[in-house]
Amino acid sequence: MAVAAPELSGDDIVISSFFLLAILGGIGFALWTGFGRVVDANERAALDPARVVRSAAIAFGMFLAMLAITVGLIDLFQAFVAGERIVGSNSDLARALSLLIVGTPVFGLLARQLDKQRKERLATGDSRPGIGWSAHLVAALTTTLVGVLVSCGQVIDDVANGQGAEMPEVAQLAGWLVVWLAYWFGLRPRLGVRGHVHLLIGSVFGLAWIITGLVGLGNELGSQAYARLFATPVVGGANLSQWVLAAAVGVVTWLWHWRVLDLARSNGIETRPRRSRSWFAMVVGVGIVPALIAGLVAIGGALSGVLIWFLGSPEESAVDWFEDAPSVLVVGCLALAVWAFHRWLLQRDGDPARNEALRFHDYVIAGVGLIAVVSGVALVVGLVIEAATARSLIASSYEMDNRLIGTLVLLAIGSALWWSTWGRIDRSQQVDPIAESSSSWRKLYLIIAGGLGGLTLAGCLIWILFTVLRDLFDGELGLDTLDGIAGPVGWALAVLAGVWFHLGIWRADRVVLEAAPAVLPPPPGPAQEPVALSPREVELSKLPPPPAAPPASVSAASLQPEGPSIRWATQADHGELFTLQRAAFVDEAMAYDTPLVPGLTESFAEFGQRTGSVPTFVIHDGAGADRGRIVGAVSVREHDELPWLERLMVAPDRRNEQLGHELVRAVVTWAEAKGHDALRAVVGDRNPLLLAFYASLDFETIGRTAATDTAPELLVMERRIGAAVTEPLATTS
Repeated sequence: MAVAAPELSGDDIVISSFFLLAILGGIGFALWTGFGRVVDANERAALDPARVVRSAAIAFGMFLAMLAITVGLIDLFQAFVAGERIVGSNSDLARALSLLIVGTPVFGLLARQLDKQRKERLATGDSRPGIGWSAHLVAALTTTLVGVLVSCGQVIDDVANGQGAEMPEVAQLAGWLVVWLAYWFGLRPRLGVRGHVHLLIGSVFGLAWIITGLVGLGNELGSQAYARLFATPVVGGANLSQWVLAAAVGVVTWLWHWRVLDLARSNGIETRPRRSRSWFAMVVGVGIVPALIAGLVAIGGALSGVLIWFLGSPEESAVDWFEDAPSVLVVGCLALAVWAFHRWLLQRDGDPARNEALRFHDYVIAGVGLIAVVSGVALVVGLVIEAATARSLIASSYEMDNRLIGTLVLLAIGSALWWSTWGRIDRSQQVDPIAESSSSWRKLYLIIAGGLGGLTLAGCLIWILFTVLRDLFDGELGLDTLDGIAGPVGWALAVLAGVWFHLGIWRADRVVLEAAPAVLPPPPGPAQEPVALSPREVELSKLPPPPAAPPASVSAASLQPEGPSIRWATQADHGELFTLQRAAFVDEAMAYDTPLVPGLTESFAEFGQRTGSVPTFVIHDGAGADRGRIVGAVSVREHDELPWLERLMVAPDRRNEQLGHELVRAVVTWAEAKGHDALRAVVGDRNPLLLAFYASLDFETIGRTAATDTAPELLVMERRIGAAVTEPLATTS
């Protein structure tokens, strides 16, 4: 990007580097979680290597043809921008025409091949975009977007410097923009794309330009105000136009991509991007994590500077010492604003269920806090040893070493950050130990902590032994030796404590995973059509075919712990139950952001066939002869000699009245009468109130169903028959 960088100090460059590194980490997270599951396991197993190579070759050829067309258009535009004559030699025009004449038909032929493959997939019922085309579109949109932004930077630089827009650069911008628009409005709607990585990349570029523009603008204004406030010479005038224009370009780019990535429903091209992996990567990996790290670095730097000025021994005047304050303040305020905005986005629809994106956030932040804590402890130990070997103590505050102040600030911020983050991780571990212990990010965090800690510890021990043995052989072993190993000793002690702590966590995780049941495969059931299933449909597909009828050996009267208000359902109840089901499952459709919930899509005939073939309890809002209306129901399927709950539903206006608890108790009574020793349910983990409901009935998580390309993992929960049921909690069931 050709936009001139602001005159930033070394501290500003370090702080800005945290932004860059964290954003790159977010992009890496997006690639890890996004591209890794574009192709599901079944499709990977069925891939034909020859077909894959062919698609890759077509995609790469199209990319080269796209570049040829783009360069040809730019050369052609630049050749005629002067109007009266060709700018440059005739070779420019010849090159432009050559590239266009060759590149355009090649691109068209290869595009026809991709379209032919798309039609072949449609004939087999596969309407998904091709893998090769999706990769090509992401690469092409990214390349052309970078070209547009770089060209914008060159034009902005010319305008800001008072030179006016150079026509060759305007022509270059036009060339990149034309190709980008052709992809976005022409090929993208026609051939589609898998995933939302292109939206993520565009949003990242837009946010980066916004941050660049606002940091430059704030630095210019802050530096000018600081100089005038302290009557110091002002170097040059404030050039704000380039930063305003850069921020404006960033806003347009970010809004263009983010408005699609943040949609609540399908827009016809990208399917329900909100809460997708790319959405979480942008909000968590690019927004929250880097902004939090940059904000803490800025706060720590500012706090250290203030404390050193008042308690330490600054070697400069106040004007020179706080010269970098405006830049640090701008970066800190901007980082907190970015963090607050993305944190609001994350919690806008309620706290999301814990997933790998949130684990990525917690373990990265915990890692940053851990580095700060270990560094702080190591430096403190080293300073204490240095003070002891010098046979002197810190007598008063004004003699306090500046390093000690900075170290204590680092230790305080790092400890608070690590303690709060690890506390959240530990609470999640207690709620779902299997899922947390098996997380890839947790394993990566522990491996990196142990691996880097072990290497650091080994290096420190080598350095300590080398120093001691050298002085011993030279006959110089003494306080100078201790002073020479102060740093390595401090690092060795701090790292040893960290490695020991995380080694204990690793061992505890191994115990949890070894004791946990294996991931439960889907029980055998009726064949499923190759269509997109909602989480509830996947949940039902895990259960076996229903029995022919409720067992005659168990009377309905014996299963009524609360009197006549709970009874077996009959065919005469189907109409009322069908209406209740439609009302009860609206919330589930909203939670999963899809109308494809069986409770809403099931026909009345299908409902009657299913309900009539399984034991189904209903609960009324009255008793005696006039029972009133049905306000709740639950069915039970039997599989592997165990009963499984199905379609537990309560009328929306009668929730928080413990009706769901009464229905589950009726099922427990029935199951106990049949001699079962456990009751199971397949439960989604997006609703914490639902999890609390099952927990209040002594259900425990025993495993997870296998994830598919159409549904996430679901919890398998079990309640042992005969265990005491705790007092019910107020839930939405």
